[in-house]
Amino acid sequence: MNGSRRVMRTGWAALGAATIVLAAACSASTGGGPGTGGDGEFAVGPGIDPANKTITVGEISILSGPAGVIGKPLTAGLSTYLNAVNDSGGIDGWKIKTDIQDSKYSAALSAQLFATMSSNVAVIAQSLGSPTTHAFDAKAAADNIVVGTAAQDSTFVTKPNNAVIGTPYAAEAANSVAHIAKQKPGAKVAIFYQNDAFGADGKRGYDAAVAAGGLENVEEVTYTAESTTPNFTSQVQQLRDSGAEYVFVVATPQPTSTLIKTAASSGFKPQWVLQSPAWSEFLMSSTGTPAGTPTDAAAVLTGAWVGGYTALWGDRSVPGMAIFLERTTKYAPDQAPSTQYLYGYCMARMITAILQKAIANKDLTRAGIMDAKLHLGKVGFDGLMPDAHYRPDLGPASRQSTLYRVDPAATGNGYLTSMTPFTESEAAKSLRLGG
Repeated sequence: MNGSRRVMRTGWAALGAATIVLAAACSASTGGGPGTGGDGEFAVGPGIDPANKTITVGEISILSGPAGVIGKPLTAGLSTYLNAVNDSGGIDGWKIKTDIQDSKYSAALSAQLFATMSSNVAVIAQSLGSPTTHAFDAKAAADNIVVGTAAQDSTFVTKPNNAVIGTPYAAEAANSVAHIAKQKPGAKVAIFYQNDAFGADGKRGYDAAVAAGGLENVEEVTYTAESTTPNFTSQVQQLRDSGAEYVFVVATPQPTSTLIKTAASSGFKPQWVLQSPAWSEFLMSSTGTPAGTPTDAAAVLTGAWVGGYTALWGDRSVPGMAIFLERTTKYAPDQAPSTQYLYGYCMARMITAILQKAIANKDLTRAGIMDAKLHLGKVGFDGLMPDAHYRPDLGPASRQSTLYRVDPAATGNGYLTSMTPFTESEAAKSLRLGG
């Protein structure tokens, strides 16, 4: 493979906040007029170099800090797909360059990074995190910039500039909690959630399913993402005293691990039900694989339920799994099985489809790319995720999700085994999603 086409250098230390490119260095157009791409006239905008047929896209990920265990595999998955696209000749001959930056899960830094890169990119191919994306989303909308929104906050799904795949947090939460109602009608349930837009959206789905399923909501406790508290002793005390049989967790992986370990040490062992961002294979070992050192949370996480909307890693009954695994072996051979990596791979497929339609329309201005997104129609993921649909009247990409169970023996599947097929609960169907 020609190294000039690479999306990402090997090793995460090479990322930091540096700019990463996957095509030969060139000067991107910052104008909005026509340009010649070698096969006819194109209307072009920022991030487009028609002379060299390159499109620069931005990524504002989370590559360091506690939430880096989400951002690193997600960004690697996106890079794998784009590397494969470039190696096969690009999008109708157009190669993709990426400018990857690390927000460190800081809303202020995310806004700053967007301001710096926005004049030089055609789209934001990935923005990871609800608070970090909210920090600049209004400005992106005003500038007509499509944002590949790697955040399932329901407020994003009816905004024209946000390109969302997967299932909104509220719908995923509703489906997971609805499963509790099927398992044990009238069960005592509680929720632990991050006190921001991310947590609020998960709680909205939890509330809907609790009401619809006749469950008893016995406690609600929160935490702040910036908290330096070493454990959640007071929250665990509240949950334990409530008599909760099931605890739904809307958090990122590190707080989830701390919560469950603290609870176990006090003898509180409910059925834990995790929202998808609460899970990471790194909760089980230092490398996310059997080769790593088991964590002190691995034993107490066993049997936890994990919500999600991606296929189980390695399930070859899924049509797109074989080529996904083949590309992973080629471009990310050290990647551990990861739902976040698979999600990033599918996000790149969606961004590629938008750009392909804009290229077919010979309009790579921001208005042209936005129009391509709004009229794209179905984006299929060959079973790796539920299909997404983009149309002018907008709407969520999907309301379907699944449940996995944490199983230390399932190392080839990212420590997860399948519990349920993709389902859409009545509570999820009834949710009003959007800003």
